[in-house]
Amino acid sequence: MNKKLIAGISAAVVVGVLCAAEFGGAYYFRNHYTPNTTINGVNVSGKSIDSAKQALDDSLNSYTLTIKGEATEDQLSASDIDFTYQYDTGNILETALSDQRPFEWAADLFGGREYTLETSYNADKLNEKISGMKCMNPDKKVQAQNAGVTYKDGAFEVVPEVYGNELDAETFSGVLAEQLAAGNTEYQIDCYIQPKLTQDSDAFKKAKSQLDAALQSAVTLKRDDISVTLSADDVASVLTIGDDLKASVDQEKLKTYVEENIAEPFKTVGKERTVTTAGCGTFTISGGIFSSPGTPFALASSTPPVIISLIRSTPCSFARST
Repeated sequence: MNKKLIAGISAAVVVGVLCAAEFGGAYYFRNHYTPNTTINGVNVSGKSIDSAKQALDDSLNSYTLTIKGEATEDQLSASDIDFTYQYDTGNILETALSDQRPFEWAADLFGGREYTLETSYNADKLNEKISGMKCMNPDKKVQAQNAGVTYKDGAFEVVPEVYGNELDAETFSGVLAEQLAAGNTEYQIDCYIQPKLTQDSDAFKKAKSQLDAALQSAVTLKRDDISVTLSADDVASVLTIGDDLKASVDQEKLKTYVEENIAEPFKTVGKERTVTTAGCGTFTISGGIFSSPGTPFALASSTPPVIISLIRSTPCSFARST
């Protein structure tokens, strides 16, 4: 037989087979999902809508999500929380089928399409399940802590932040539901409560800079002929980084410090005072029942803001020496 004829017949056979496969596939995929079609992580390639539903239900029956913490491992199954697919919401199964172009089914061999069904679950059962997980054990809980400072040897030292293992329960609950909906089988916990202030953050650096500046300015509190000077140690004892993440005065520490170190010299009730007058010499006035309001305080323009805050917070009337 002529070689050209043989080649022609072979080519015709190949073309015929390909055409048959193409038309056969196009006919089949009119009501079956094309290759690499996934719904909620379940491969439904080649399945009809009914068989896809069965595959999805079967996946839930055997489904378990493994939840890994820093040193814990928990499991959550779909049945634990009555997790189900909402087939009637959005008609996703029908949409996935109608999106297909049957004559282009071969293209999906190299690509694929993903769809997501709406889901439902019992929130109370999920929260109950979460409360009993090892990762929620209160005895093993370490709370996150902001970076801070401690005063030592005349300077503020950085106390690094603490990354704890306490979970944001509300976020955790939502994430687990998302993991189930996606069909994931393993989840590494990533919703721990984080410190708001870290030693490398701009906010912390600014606050510490303010505290450091406060130590460079000695503060003298004056009233009439009485004065008290606060050393760097005194100032440092009442300063902190507050809840607003800024350098501030700790009001409780300030109150204690004033009562123990400052208030007494400025009390005039019941005390004798020596007064020098023009023309009348010097004489002593016995203690009375009133205390004079004292002179208003004045602040140098270079006074660090946190020191201004300290003086204005002090329950006395003072003047800062300039």
